[in-house]
Amino acid sequence: MAIYSMHVSNVSRAADSSSIASCSYIASCSYIASRRMRDERTGEISYGYGRRERVEHVGTMLPHGAPSEYADPECLFNAIEAVERRMDAQPAKKIMVALPREFDEADRIRAVEDFIAVNLAAKGYAATYAIHTDKAGNNPHAHILVANRRIDPKTGRWAAKRRTEYALDQNGERIPVIDPATGEQKTGARNRKVWKCVDVSNNPLDSKEFLERLRADWAKQCNLMLPEGVRIDHRSLETQGIKRIPTIHEGHASREITRRGGHSILTAINRRIATANRYLTAIRKQMGDLTGLLGQFKEQARKELDTAMSRFRESLVFDRQPIASRGRQLVEAPTAPRSTSGRSLESKPDPVPREIGREPRRPEPEPVDELDEARRELADLTERWKTEPPREVRDVQRIIDVAREASEKAEHANPFTCGRLRHAAERTAAEQSQLLKQTAPWLENTTIPATYAEANAFRANASKATLDHMRKPYEDRVRRLNRSRFNERIKQRLAENIEKAKTTHEPIPQPHHRHSR
Repeated sequence: MAIYSMHVSNVSRAADSSSIASCSYIASCSYIASRRMRDERTGEISYGYGRRERVEHVGTMLPHGAPSEYADPECLFNAIEAVERRMDAQPAKKIMVALPREFDEADRIRAVEDFIAVNLAAKGYAATYAIHTDKAGNNPHAHILVANRRIDPKTGRWAAKRRTEYALDQNGERIPVIDPATGEQKTGARNRKVWKCVDVSNNPLDSKEFLERLRADWAKQCNLMLPEGVRIDHRSLETQGIKRIPTIHEGHASREITRRGGHSILTAINRRIATANRYLTAIRKQMGDLTGLLGQFKEQARKELDTAMSRFRESLVFDRQPIASRGRQLVEAPTAPRSTSGRSLESKPDPVPREIGREPRRPEPEPVDELDEARRELADLTERWKTEPPREVRDVQRIIDVAREASEKAEHANPFTCGRLRHAAERTAAEQSQLLKQTAPWLENTTIPATYAEANAFRANASKATLDHMRKPYEDRVRRLNRSRFNERIKQRLAENIEKAKTTHEPIPQPHHRHSR
């Protein structure tokens, strides 16, 4: 079965490593004739002894304009070692890719060479590759050693890793360097104007975007050569939308320990992950079955409800016929009906008007007190919102719940995924905070915390603030009507005092104004 695997690492002098030793290792093994390589910088000789693997093919690919002597790996990497001067330099990079078992020997060579030609040699990089398998011919993989500098096609020399360029503004113009003492542009030797410069990388192999593109291009190259129905994917399971816990790389040492009957920690972890994945798959299947049954029950209940409602409507139609016919008989009767005792029913006052077709006179509605109505409406809304919050509160809670669930998932994740899920929870909290700011502009603080406990407290405070915001118009109305009634009472009392003074000829007492709290 084809699997995807790519590992990229640096050959660093700080880790006491050299590109010559790495090249000698990948190009030979211990039970075939190993190639001896001499590091001209240090004088050390590497014999290439490594673990017992079989080397199927070794090759070197050069970019356009490279010297022909670089076709020898020893000459190539001695040249890159010579041009690197720093004690912590990184003269080369190691790339390991897993080859699909569906490929034969010729397909493996073609896949690796096409990948190097398009992604490395075309960009100016020289590389040596070796295709390995184990003793039994299984586990095919390739080691690619890339010189960590590009070759200039015009001169054939190693290009610099960084270069200096003029900094440009928004209009594409050069930015002058201003002298703070004079406020004018600085000048250098021979009165040349000084422009702002920036240091730009000239080595794409060190950038994260280039390495991510390498991962995607290796999957694309293999998929072009794989048979129909067999595909590999460079994306993570989470990015692909596959709800499964990823396993970890065991390596040849763990497999060797397990083969000899020992206990490998990495193998034990993978066994536990496989068991957890089986349980998760079974649980999801049961949840899917339960969801299907629930849908069937809902559909059956809907049909039964429709049938019952249709029968109820039919019964209402049949029951109205005799009532209507009896009403017409009472209206069209020539004589008034009599009771069982022989007394005429007309002797009693008839509260219903006898004119057919006229509406009975309705009593005049009593005047409604606006203040009491506003208070009653506020109390009804407060009581109703205790059981069913308003739509605005539900929208705020729904936005916060998305970030809260992400933080809860990160806190309860296993040690292998907690870091990635924590970063995802922080991104989700930032995105939901922007959405909350647009949805609820009345909130003073719209920054959702990225931890579960703080998100819970933030949710409660935001819900209360939103509910207070919804209550404010009703409370303002009650307060306004209450103030208006108070003013009316003051005016009425003042008018009564004026009338009383006119009749008794006493001075008009001034009303005492009470200040509301």
